[in-house]
Amino acid sequence: MAVKMAKKIDYLPCFTKERIVLEKLSELESPHIPKILFYNDDVLVLTPLGEKINNLRKKDIKDIITTLQNAHSLGIIHRDLRKFNLYRNLDDLCENILIVDWGYSVNNSESAIFAGALECMPDYVLQSLINGEQIAYGPQVDLTCFVRSFYLMLHRPTLDRVPFGKDDNIEERAHMLLNLL
Repeated sequence: MAVKMAKKIDYLPCFTKERIVLEKLSELESPHIPKILFYNDDVLVLTPLGEKINNLRKKDIKDIITTLQNAHSLGIIHRDLRKFNLYRNLDDLCENILIVDWGYSVNNSESAIFAGALECMPDYVLQSLINGEQIAYGPQVDLTCFVRSFYLMLHRPTLDRVPFGKDDNIEERAHMLLNLL
């Protein structure tokens, strides 16, 4: 089991969102999505326990795509799909891949402010950030994020999580990334 605790009060809406989404995703009975054992306002107790991954197997890629398709069929877009949100389930013999951290997810085609990993986002999301526009998230965001995350795992395996501070200029970072891609 894994215990997830909110470190800051700002994270509480994400905890609520993650709980609601995981409850809906439980309909899928997928071994690739965590299950909630217990929750309150600032704690989620999830199963199974997983380990961060550094590489993917062929089976993992298929399982991730199938799981995302199933989540999309329920109208749920993860929108923060990156290597830091892919874990290996060590509690089963198959060591299934787990897609975690559903707190930033949105409903299909829902417009929302940006959340997620800039380095993995599709070009249109980066351009929307630069233009100061709301972003309509659809299934293509998850697929693009997954492909770019996979690329970064292969070609930049030591790339660490890029933290954002409240004073960071996200538009400037998006512009820089868009010019690199």
